[in-house]
Amino acid sequence: MEPSKNPIPETKGRESDPENQESEVSSGSAPRIRIPELGIFVLFLAFIFGRVLFSDQIFALRDIAVFVFPLKHFVLEQMQEGILPLWNPYVGCGTPFQAEIQSHVLYPLSLIFLLFPLRLAFNLFILIHFLLAGLFMYRMMKEFQYNNGSALLSALTFMFSGYLVSLIDLTNNLASLIWMPLILLFTRRFMTHEKARTKNAIWLGISLGIQFLGGEPQYVLITLGVSLAWICYEIIFKNIPLKKFTRNPKETAPGVSTWPRTSVLKDWRLLGNMGIAGLVFMGVTAFQLLPFLEYIRYSTRVQGFSYTVATKWSLPPWQLLQLILPRFFEFHYGYFWGYIQTWVPDIYMGIVPIFLIYYGLRFSLKEKTVGTFFATSLTIFVLLSLGSYFPAYPLFYHYLKFDTIRYPVRFFAPAVFFYPFLLGKDFGFFFPDSLCLKKATRVFS
Repeated sequence: MEPSKNPIPETKGRESDPENQESEVSSGSAPRIRIPELGIFVLFLAFIFGRVLFSDQIFALRDIAVFVFPLKHFVLEQMQEGILPLWNPYVGCGTPFQAEIQSHVLYPLSLIFLLFPLRLAFNLFILIHFLLAGLFMYRMMKEFQYNNGSALLSALTFMFSGYLVSLIDLTNNLASLIWMPLILLFTRRFMTHEKARTKNAIWLGISLGIQFLGGEPQYVLITLGVSLAWICYEIIFKNIPLKKFTRNPKETAPGVSTWPRTSVLKDWRLLGNMGIAGLVFMGVTAFQLLPFLEYIRYSTRVQGFSYTVATKWSLPPWQLLQLILPRFFEFHYGYFWGYIQTWVPDIYMGIVPIFLIYYGLRFSLKEKTVGTFFATSLTIFVLLSLGSYFPAYPLFYHYLKFDTIRYPVRFFAPAVFFYPFLLGKDFGFFFPDSLCLKKATRVFS
């Protein structure tokens, strides 16, 4: 029998991967949460935070005892009486309460305080954010075509990073930062799935709005900047053929522009869908955004901080040792040696991820993959987190309104988010899929 002259080519890459096919099918919907993923993260949470989860103890360090827990108690007390807490009579002669963005009055996850006793609800409120951090990071890594083992390692690295754990007592920072992976996930889908662009614009606006309601506007601005940078990356480096920039006199008539007209650049619907995302954001946050904008006019931030105040708690370069040496500068719990910042006591990321980054980053820079984008972004934010130790920081302070921002170490947060991207997409020889979600499926299904 004569073989076929036109054999069907073997499907490779993205089409042959059922995980990626699932991503294509569900590109216009919210990420689905599967039982194995959820089970793995719950087990890790129970192991690490079991002392709080299975006892009557609560988190009570630093701001929690004097600021966060009293706020939650006041909100619950008012809600149980059927009162929306717009005003706080217990501070000074009274002060706006709901307009204060850290109050979490209408933050969706605050609903848990109406379902459980205050102590249990407070612990669950914090732990649920860690759970969501892992799930969001995992789904985003899968969106970028990382295999199960790499995605799981990246999610756990972000979920239990020293920086994120250090935000337990700064709940508004925790509640805002964990939404960053989900926002970037929908940003990528917004750019790569044209047929579902409107749906992804809606989900993008919703997730960005919830991040704002989490209570830390600086992380919202950082996330928005990263999302816009990613959109520019998609347009410039992925949708513009570089060959079109080279003018060939034989093929191009004189006076005719050679600027590439790609489908994205000429598609006005892209800007329209970005407008939809903005309108959805406004709709989700209007009840909080409008009072907040009115209230912030009376803040000392409007006039700006002095350079000394604005650069307080800059990250000293030598404190980067904590990336691989946990609590290196802490000789006793809460007591530190050396001159370091303690707003985020620990920035530990893990020795194993550092080792794997060497492989992943080398491949990313060589092949100019998306890892190059995240490596560049990570470097920028690490430099900004150095604050007064970064020679160019005064330029940002004077010309980019950094005089309204305190604690430069906050800029290290997106670096923690970018960090797992550099681990590499395929670590089958370290974490084969059969050891990750396939075996977990048998346990949790």
